[in-house]
Amino acid sequence: MSTLEKSSWVSFTLLLVTYIILGWLLSALHEHWFVWLMVVVGVLLVIAALSTPWSTITNGLNSLLKSDSKIFFAAIALAFLLFAIVCMLHIFAYALIVIAVNILAKIDAQTSGLSARQAFLILAIVSLAGLELGAVAQTLIPIPIA
Repeated sequence: MSTLEKSSWVSFTLLLVTYIILGWLLSALHEHWFVWLMVVVGVLLVIAALSTPWSTITNGLNSLLKSDSKIFFAAIALAFLLFAIVCMLHIFAYALIVIAVNILAKIDAQTSGLSARQAFLILAIVSLAGLELGAVAQTLIPIPIA
């Protein structure tokens, strides 16, 4: 087994463990089903954003920033996002870890020669399986979170 294949398994295992911990945390906090739905949608959006080619993103940003009113509303939205990040820094730290692990797994999937669609499917399956495994583990072995 080559070094590249070993590092891919390490990154996918790290991805799985990260999502197991996230699922465990959400299950321990007894979150409403709507929060679970938002987390699943967020996970799929992050993975889809990582699978999108950079040229598509820059073309979209160029079309967004063609008028002054769109730039103004984008600046207001970014200011609100920055305010939300500062107010909920503890949640943003968890999100940043999840995004970093997704980026690592995506890079390993790309270097392994997988297509963008294959990488999206593998990352989505591993991530959603991790969330579910974490929720099941919390119900089988409940550990209270203070």
